[in-house]
Amino acid sequence: MTGWLALASCAATLLGAGSAFAQDRPPPRPFEATTGFFYRTAVFARLNPLGLFVDARAGMRWRLFNAPDRPVILQNTYASIGASVVASPAFVRPGIVAEVQPVQMLNLQVSYEPVVQWFGTFGNLQTFDDAHANFSDAGLSRNRDVAGTVQTARGWQLSLQATLQTRIGPWFALRDTVRGVYANYATSTLTSGHTRLYYDPFSDVLALTDGWVVTNDLDAIVRITRHRLNVGVRYTVVAPLLGSAGADDVATTTHRVGPLVSYTFYERDHGWFNAPTVYVMAQWWLVHPWRTGGPSPDATSQAVPMFVAGFSFRGDA
Repeated sequence: MTGWLALASCAATLLGAGSAFAQDRPPPRPFEATTGFFYRTAVFARLNPLGLFVDARAGMRWRLFNAPDRPVILQNTYASIGASVVASPAFVRPGIVAEVQPVQMLNLQVSYEPVVQWFGTFGNLQTFDDAHANFSDAGLSRNRDVAGTVQTARGWQLSLQATLQTRIGPWFALRDTVRGVYANYATSTLTSGHTRLYYDPFSDVLALTDGWVVTNDLDAIVRITRHRLNVGVRYTVVAPLLGSAGADDVATTTHRVGPLVSYTFYERDHGWFNAPTVYVMAQWWLVHPWRTGGPSPDATSQAVPMFVAGFSFRGDA
């Protein structure tokens, strides 16, 4: 597993880690893949930074290597294609997504969101000149009244994701997810002045209006199956690839770590409403320009974690 994390860290360094939604929810409980229709939905609220998000996906899934004599590594393998939507009061991102799990240890996903619409609500989307910009909560709040800073916008987004996962004995599981997200607003409705960087509230970083953000989530989980409970810790790195818009004296890559807990009320082999799960997570910021305290009165104390609470469920034919 150390090698997986090293590989993910190297990828972040060479390319320049958030949503994307997987960074804000615990690992899903294991399930038996079936051939046919499926869906999954999650709703979660977040503090520091503030956010409310919905992530939904539905489509067709095909089980692979469906034979009882296959080795364990080829069991529960599948491919799928479907439609997705990620939404908040500030934006909506409909898209299409393809997923394949050729072996139990590896999951690959690619999603394309051809229309990402920002509504101009709740102070988003905000654009800036360079990485020195003040995107603290207080700074973003003040900017809402600055002409040309808060804008509606439309663009598109491409996400590439790879997950390595393994179980160690009956209790312990490790999962490492690397995601690259490319967003493009360079030819969108952005209108004036500051159009080089924008504040991405999903990843809580400044990102290029035409560039990549790379995320790595490392989860160590204890599965208390008898009580349908997962308890663990998550370490997250988010690296916006700013290129010439970056600055050597600004920590543009963020780090955070903390515990997560999820509880599943019940889980059947199949069903149209299955595995309803509540989860909470608190991650303390280790590195962030505006969330680890400091001389600026706008900085949030490092004692305040990012807190997430959510509910998810899924179903299949």
